[in-house]
Amino acid sequence: MSGKIRVFCPSCKTILKVSTDYERNNTRFGCPCCGFNAPFSSYGKINFKDGAQNKVSDADATDVFEQTTDTTINTKNLTVHKGVLVRCRDNKTISLPMGHVSLGREMLNPDDLYISRNHSAMEIIPSNGQVKHVYYDTGARNPTHINGVRLERGMKAVLCFGDKIRIGRTMFVLQKQYDE
Repeated sequence: MSGKIRVFCPSCKTILKVSTDYERNNTRFGCPCCGFNAPFSSYGKINFKDGAQNKVSDADATDVFEQTTDTTINTKNLTVHKGVLVRCRDNKTISLPMGHVSLGREMLNPDDLYISRNHSAMEIIPSNGQVKHVYYDTGARNPTHINGVRLERGMKAVLCFGDKIRIGRTMFVLQKQYDE
C-alpha cells in the first residue's frame, strides 16, 4: 500500500500531494496547474519546520493530485456546483463562483483580525469535466495552512473537497455542493 508525499512544482510552485510510488519509481507526471511535466526527482520536496516526515498516512491523505486515465464525472442528472467554503465554528457557507475569488476578512470572518482585508485568492476553473480549486497565497502577514501544512508566500495549492484551510485563526472546509 502506498502512502502520500507532498512536493511542489518547480515551475509554478503549486503544492501537490502524490503517491510515494512516483518517488520510488521516479515516475514522470504533470502538474495539474501549469502542465510542467518531468520525473518525480525534478519536483521539490516540502520540508516541515518541526522535522516531521514529509510522508502522510493514507488516513490523513487528501488527494491533491492523482494521475488517472479517467478524470471525468457523470453529470447527466446532476450539475456539479463550484463548491463552498464552510466555516467550521458555525457552519456558515461561502459560495465560490467560477473564476477569480478574492478572500479577505470581510467575506470570511470580520471578527478575525488575523485575516487580512485581501488575504488570499482562489481560481475556480473547469478541468476535464470537473472543477479545480487553486488557492493562492497573496503575501498576507499571517500564513494560510492547508491540511496542517503552512502555505509559504507566493505558493499555491490545488485543493480537493474535504481539505481543511486555516486562514488567520478561522478554520474552513472545502465542500461539494450540487444543484439538482
